[in-house]
Amino acid sequence: MAIHKLADGPIALGVTECSSVEGKYGTQIRFMGHDLSSDEETLLYISERSAVAQLERLGLNVDSAAGENLHFEHVQKDGRTYTNIVRVTGDAPAPVAKPRAAAAPVKSAQSMADVYSECMDIALKMVPVIEGNADVRVSSSDIVAMAATLFIQANKR
Repeated sequence: MAIHKLADGPIALGVTECSSVEGKYGTQIRFMGHDLSSDEETLLYISERSAVAQLERLGLNVDSAAGENLHFEHVQKDGRTYTNIVRVTGDAPAPVAKPRAAAAPVKSAQSMADVYSECMDIALKMVPVIEGNADVRVSSSDIVAMAATLFIQANKR
């Protein structure tokens, strides 16, 4: 039996047993079940406070969670880590996403200007392609919108 830690990534479990246990970090909720991506029997421990709040949000409790297919993950918000639990719906398990690396922050106004300038260059190079293939005219506001879209996407990575 494997023990899964949410710090290693999300998991979807077919919960077979759910109970309150005392651990070295205080009271925890132990979810036992089958990993829906590998069918391996797995244990997952979540702090009582987080687990109970998330289960209540789903209209469940520790006693009624057995028999449910649940997706567990850590969510980062405002520099804090929260546990999120959602029901897996449909015939297929919810996709288990790999944790995404945080975007590198733009360090200065100059580096932002450099990135935007590069995006503008790309947008300008696309004008003849768009006008030639689509038989349309590209306005200056279209070019700015293309550059802005590229800039936003570049800063998400």
